[in-house]
Amino acid sequence: MAGLILIILGMLGILRAIMEYNLHKGPTKKLALTLAISFVFFGILGGIGALLTVINESAWAITAISVILGYLIIVSSVINVLSKLREKKSEEKPKEEKRALKLPIPHNILILNRNSALELLRALKEVPKLIITRIPPDEWPDVAYTEYIWLSRVEGPNSVSPTALHVIIERAKTFLDENSGGVIYVDGIEYIMLYEEFKSVAKFLLTLKDIAVVKEGHLILHVDPKTLEDHQMAVLEREFVKINVEETIEKIRGPTLFGALIEEKG
Repeated sequence: MAGLILIILGMLGILRAIMEYNLHKGPTKKLALTLAISFVFFGILGGIGALLTVINESAWAITAISVILGYLIIVSSVINVLSKLREKKSEEKPKEEKRALKLPIPHNILILNRNSALELLRALKEVPKLIITRIPPDEWPDVAYTEYIWLSRVEGPNSVSPTALHVIIERAKTFLDENSGGVIYVDGIEYIMLYEEFKSVAKFLLTLKDIAVVKEGHLILHVDPKTLEDHQMAVLEREFVKINVEETIEKIRGPTLFGALIEEKG
């Protein structure tokens, strides 16, 4: 009777172990397989040994050996799985907290003079920059940048069509996700307006502005007021902040920042 019970329990255990084997991956899958093997020894062979004991008392050795083997197999497997899980946990490095650069400038800036805009970018030399400009990469002045977008309908490694504003927006999002506190510089909107109405261009710029605010970045927009109508310029002046570039550069380089940018936890 005991032998039949062991065999039945062994078969049920094997079926359940096979189910778990099919549901899991990695160490857990191997553990399920080992469990099935141990049920073969514990249940099937142990039960057979118990039945044979009725006929021949010396058959008890089969039961004893089966139980011992099943026990050793499952214990060694559990220890092995626990060891692998412990190693995996020790290899997992704690996630580094993203740090955002704290700059003494607004999140959105409007600059009307190109040279002033470039001087501000030079002062932010330690800050990651995404440049969005009509100037070809090989003609860009000596201002360091992290990523570059050339507004052009000519296909190239750095070019984006002025009609693909959605592409630029996605690039800007990704850039600030990867470079918290970074700067996005934009010029050449008069070129974009050759292909898009000012309303669409304004929506594009305001989207970039909002992205900079939400992601703790900064948007620097350079516009030549001669290229826009008064009402168009008024929209930009209402949405963006004009700054005194010289004073801002002094703040960036000044003693209050100890000659460097202060980093704060994001």
